[in-house]
Amino acid sequence: MTIQEPSHVHAVVSVVDVEAAVAWYTTFFGRSADRHLPDLAEWQLTTDATLQLVLDPYGAGSSTVALEVDGIDRVLAELERHDIIPETIIEGTATITDPTGNRIRIAAHHP
Repeated sequence: MTIQEPSHVHAVVSVVDVEAAVAWYTTFFGRSADRHLPDLAEWQLTTDATLQLVLDPYGAGSSTVALEVDGIDRVLAELERHDIIPETIIEGTATITDPTGNRIRIAAHHP
């Protein structure tokens, strides 16, 4: 059996302090988590995709998440207003590092 069309995708980001990470990601996404437990927080990003923060001190800082967005310039300007500044922008892809050291790559959506 092979996985050809998963019905749902969870991006998992490992952190050492869930509450501190929730505060940062709440600013990043501009809204509170859709689900918040002591060791996990989750944002429903699309019908079929979520981003989960999980307490994992051993894996913290090693996660990478890639997001495609419409209006990347507008998104980056909004993040900058909240002091979330990309470390690099190369060929239309911005890389941001969260306080734990996890990387978020934001790229323009091309239909």
